[in-house]
Amino acid sequence: MSAQIITARDLSDERKLTVSFRLLLGLYSIIPLCLALQNVRWLVLARILRENLLPTRPTHFLLFQILFGTPHILASSNFVAKQH
Repeated sequence: MSAQIITARDLSDERKLTVSFRLLLGLYSIIPLCLALQNVRWLVLARILRENLLPTRPTHFLLFQILFGTPHILASSNFVAKQH
């Protein structure tokens, strides 16, 4: 077997592949867009969570533990129990 070498001159105009410049710019714009959204989320939502939702006093830790910690512990122990 031998490999054939095809140059751009050998291809007819119908077989040449082109990529849209707008498509490339659209694909490359996803990365800065995702970074910008991540920064907005970090700046805005982290502040909202810290100021409003996360416990700030020891009396809030019990409620926080019941709402978020206990279901996680129960689900993890149930998962471990099913594996054995």
